[in-house]
Amino acid sequence: MGLHVMWAHGTAFAPPEHPSEGLENVDNVPYTDVLGFRWGGGAVWEGDPGSANWFHISIPTPATVDGAAAKLTRAFVLFNTGQGLAGPGLGGPTVTDVDVWDGASRIQRFSNLQGWGDRRTGLDSNNTFVLTSSTQIAFGVGISVRVQFETTGDQRIEFAAAGAEFDLAPLILRLFPGWFKFSRK
Repeated sequence: MGLHVMWAHGTAFAPPEHPSEGLENVDNVPYTDVLGFRWGGGAVWEGDPGSANWFHISIPTPATVDGAAAKLTRAFVLFNTGQGLAGPGLGGPTVTDVDVWDGASRIQRFSNLQGWGDRRTGLDSNNTFVLTSSTQIAFGVGISVRVQFETTGDQRIEFAAAGAEFDLAPLILRLFPGWFKFSRK
């Protein structure tokens, strides 16, 4: 079976942890401070300068497939932090933390991040989060993203998608990787 990647589109991002606190309506569209602005490419929120908020998304999770328990190896968040200059201290919001969850249990926190720029169309070290050890999943994977809205520039965060990579190799193949190759004649 091997590796299996599951994705959720950015429109699936839930309202922020503290709806409307430190957020503005996007393009003057009512209620987008709470719900975000949904469009074909994802979901957008606009923050007040100097505020921060957490955004959440659940990932379809193959907890068990053909008797093999899934182990989570990596998580992904595709995002864009606005137009023009972006980066710590230059303007535009910054992704500062990403938490990866299995149900109500946090698996790992990635802190002190400096995620910025347009990270919607490819994977790199700014939007790929490698777990320090693969973790067997019991329930469902959730990803939480903390966004710090800076004091200068366009303060829009756009989420295009989020995903997770699972190792679905049966336990016997994890313990004895060459077993299958030599067991058949």
